[in-house]
Amino acid sequence: MYPYQSPKEKASRILKPNIISNWHILYVKHQHEKRIHEKLMELQLNSFLPMIQTIRKWSDRKKKIYTPLFSGYIFVEIKKKNELYISTSIPGVFRFLKNGNQYSKLTNSEYNHLKLLVNAKDIENIQLLTTSPREGENRKISFGPLKGLEGQVIKADNKHKIILRIDSMKQNILATVPLHYLMEL
Repeated sequence: MYPYQSPKEKASRILKPNIISNWHILYVKHQHEKRIHEKLMELQLNSFLPMIQTIRKWSDRKKKIYTPLFSGYIFVEIKKKNELYISTSIPGVFRFLKNGNQYSKLTNSEYNHLKLLVNAKDIENIQLLTTSPREGENRKISFGPLKGLEGQVIKADNKHKIILRIDSMKQNILATVPLHYLMEL
C-alpha cells in the first residue's frame, strides 16, 4: 500500500513513459475532414474537428451548412506513440504538422477556447483570417539558423516566403525566409 499521494503523483506512477497525451495537428486531404474525423473516432482515438456554420450560395438557392473552421486540419489527442502511426494510416491523411523537427501541438488552453468558440450559440459569423506579413512590418525569426534575429519585411510574395532586412553592423543582409520561420514582435 502506498502512503497518501496527490492525484498528480498517482498519475506519474501509473502513466508509462511512452505516453505523451497532447493534441497534435493532423494535415488531411481537402474536404475529407469529416470522414477522417469519424474514422479516428471508430479507431478509439479522441479527435476534434471544430465546425462552423456557413451559408453557401448557389445560383438558385442558399443553404446553411457546417464546414471545418480549419480546412485540411484535424486535432488528434495522442496518448501513446503508436497512435501517431495509427492516425497516419487512414486514407486521406497526409502527415502530422511539424514546426521544424517538433510536432506542432495545440495547447490545452487553445483547445478549450476553440471548443467554447464553436459551441457558443451567441457567437455568429466566425471567419478564419490568415494574414501574411506586410512590407515594413518588424518580425523575429523563430526557427532555423537565423533564429532570434529581428528585421523588417522588405517584400512579401505569394510563395509563402519573404525577404527580410536585418540591420547589423550598419550592413543589410537580405535572405528569403520561409513564412513559418517568422513571428510577430
